[in-house]
Amino acid sequence: MNSLVGKRWGHCGRGPEHYDCWGVVVAVAQALGRDMDPKHWREVPAADAEPGDVVLLWSGGPLRHSGVMTQWGLLHVFPRSGVIISPLSTLACGGIRPEKVYRWAP
Repeated sequence: MNSLVGKRWGHCGRGPEHYDCWGVVVAVAQALGRDMDPKHWREVPAADAEPGDVVLLWSGGPLRHSGVMTQWGLLHVFPRSGVIISPLSTLACGGIRPEKVYRWAP
């Protein structure tokens, strides 16, 4: 997962040099040998997010952002910063909060 940190944002980016937020999720899932078939993912309470979980974030409208939990925070990407890891608390300061969390459950 850490190999993605510092990669640039790109509209509909799926790597290897540019990613959008869903591209980060897909890249991590592939690196961990997980497919994105919905039958392999189960929703868990947002408060129970663990490293490897997919997090969908909300800020008052439709779901608008996604990332993957790590032991240090959320691995995600923004246009200005590129791929970064942010503590969820810093996202909450901006009004973005976890809405749904999914865990791999083969």
